[in-house]
Amino acid sequence: WGDKAHRESVVHDFIYQTHYVSKKIADRVFLEAMKSRKKSIWIRWPMYLGVVAGGGSAYRTGKERFKILGNC
Repeated sequence: WGDKAHRESVVHDFIYQTHYVSKKIADRVFLEAMKSRKKSIWIRWPMYLGVVAGGGSAYRTGKERFKILGNC
């Protein structure tokens, strides 16, 4: 599903790296952002389910990756 939700992904990825909210809320923000930008249900639901199912390790390691980026 590449090249379908870049703007929405920026917000989602930022939340994953900073942990401002839980993973569950971050994933819902991603879904809502896609909906508000009028992404088709056939795009947003598979992408949402993908981050729900496969985003755990990215969320867990996000804070450490964010620290490294801050040192650039």
